[in-house]
Amino acid sequence: MHRLKLSIALTLITVTQAYSASYTKWTDAEGNIHYGDKVPAAYSKSAKTVHVHPDQVHSNATKSLQNKIERLDETNTKRREAREKEEMEKAEKDALTKNCQQSKKQLKLLNEHGRIRIKQKNGDYRMLSDEEKRGKAREIIESISKYCNPA
Repeated sequence: MHRLKLSIALTLITVTQAYSASYTKWTDAEGNIHYGDKVPAAYSKSAKTVHVHPDQVHSNATKSLQNKIERLDETNTKRREAREKEEMEKAEKDALTKNCQQSKKQLKLLNEHGRIRIKQKNGDYRMLSDEEKRGKAREIIESISKYCNPA
């Protein structure tokens, strides 16, 4: 695509030597070269006047090429957005899988060990009561439902 734009630009520059109509050339923030009668204010400092035969600039072939370039840009944008969306969905799915596995591991450990020791804020350890273990198990089961079977 960049070769096509470069080819168009080189053709127009070559034509400038033979014809006298004035047009303005500028490069946008993405590095794309544009030609036209009016320059957007943001690019007025970098704009240069070139001499091109008006029929060459406004020919159907040039318009057709510009339309193709615009369609290619639009297609590339749609593909990039679809790829980004797919990557985000995969990352979310991976996070759910990881959280599901972690929750299942925690429930297994909670069920396999009769006595569970936890560290308190002051640094001391204490054993969980049976009621606290049941409460913790309920929390983990809710996590498993949330991460392993998302709605």
